[in-house]
Amino acid sequence: MLLVPIAEGALRLQGATAWIAVAGLFTLIGGGVAIVGAILNSTEQTRMILGAEETFCQLTIYIDRDGPGWFVSTLHYGPGGAIYDVQVYIVEVGEDGRPITEKALNTIGTVTSVTWPVTLFPLGQPVDLAKDERPRYFNAQITQRNGVANEEIVVYPRRKGFIEFGFLELTFNGKRYEPSDKLMLKNISKLIKISDAEISRIKRLRTEREETQRRRLEDPALDLTLPREKL
Repeated sequence: MLLVPIAEGALRLQGATAWIAVAGLFTLIGGGVAIVGAILNSTEQTRMILGAEETFCQLTIYIDRDGPGWFVSTLHYGPGGAIYDVQVYIVEVGEDGRPITEKALNTIGTVTSVTWPVTLFPLGQPVDLAKDERPRYFNAQITQRNGVANEEIVVYPRRKGFIEFGFLELTFNGKRYEPSDKLMLKNISKLIKISDAEISRIKRLRTEREETQRRRLEDPALDLTLPREKL
């Protein structure tokens, strides 16, 4: 008869152990949910403070007929959210990358998808650009709270004062991106894709110039003037 109470006690103990195990499992799950929630909350807070990871400023071309005419500006690129502490260093260069103008610093501040364009570099009125259809080249470094974009564009003045432009390079935090015309005003300027062959040709000219400069620094007396520079 003594075995019966002992057996019942053992069963009650097993049941209690099972309930303890279930309770522990729920506690573990609850802790996991809390950790995930904390991570998501931290990610959202970081996004609010720094800005979205793949959101940055892309160069574009706008027109203000009552102001500078055509001008280089920026637009909002990426999934959304504001872009904070935006500063743009921009310089006009030659085809081979030789600086034509002094590097200019433009402090913009916050940029959103509805921010009115800021004049970074005036290009001129349509009537003036229509007289000279030679391409113009611009390099820019755009710093913002969540990273740095490096961009190189070519501006192509067309007949009747219209403008097309394309990118030689568009990177943000070292990652390459395809330019977007999603937020560009229609029937203003046109974003085009520059052919790989043309990009390679221009990059080759710039590499040659950089190599020439490097060798001149190593031996200032060495004459490495390129044939096109003697014209």
